[in-house]
Amino acid sequence: MLGTDDQGREILTWIEGEIASGVWPDYLRETESVVSIGALLRRFHDAIRGFRPPPNAVWRSGANRWKIGYVVRHADIGPGNLVWRHQQAAGLIDWDLAEPGEAIADLALAAWTFLPMAPDAAFRRLGFSQQPDLRGRLESLCAGYGGVEPASLVRTSYLLMQSERKRLTELGNARVEPWVSFRAAGQMQLIEAALAWMERDGMDLLLTA
Repeated sequence: MLGTDDQGREILTWIEGEIASGVWPDYLRETESVVSIGALLRRFHDAIRGFRPPPNAVWRSGANRWKIGYVVRHADIGPGNLVWRHQQAAGLIDWDLAEPGEAIADLALAAWTFLPMAPDAAFRRLGFSQQPDLRGRLESLCAGYGGVEPASLVRTSYLLMQSERKRLTELGNARVEPWVSFRAAGQMQLIEAALAWMERDGMDLLLTA
């Protein structure tokens, strides 16, 4: 965001490309796509790592204060917020939920969303004819990012799911938007389904070579 105009409207930059919504385009179901997601997140985190927000910065989520080792993470990595160009991840948009945190949490959210870490029904909704090679996609995401072990990312993703369930409960109960709308749209059910899948099948599928 570049600022606001005299009517209080946000002035935004433009990133050329496309976003994926609903059924994924074919390229997003290919393993190479998650390599480019990992590489994009690495470029973003490397670029922002030296930035420290001002002490009075206010985060929409009411996130914790700044700690040594934190970055300003995007915190909303998903198909609707990722711009693709020439079938490569080219940019991130929609920074409303940005907050201080560990960089690995962004990669964990990408793993949750883009492997995806979800029951079989979710695969079919995204256009997969069968369960994808989850272990291969996980390793490719880690390779694109660099320096992260697949097993560590799986554990971080599982903890992130639990954290997001807690946040959705607390902020939803406090009537804080957009978490009220997230809950009304069924986000809690999706998180619960992902957690149940991880506990039942996902951990074994992702951690067994």
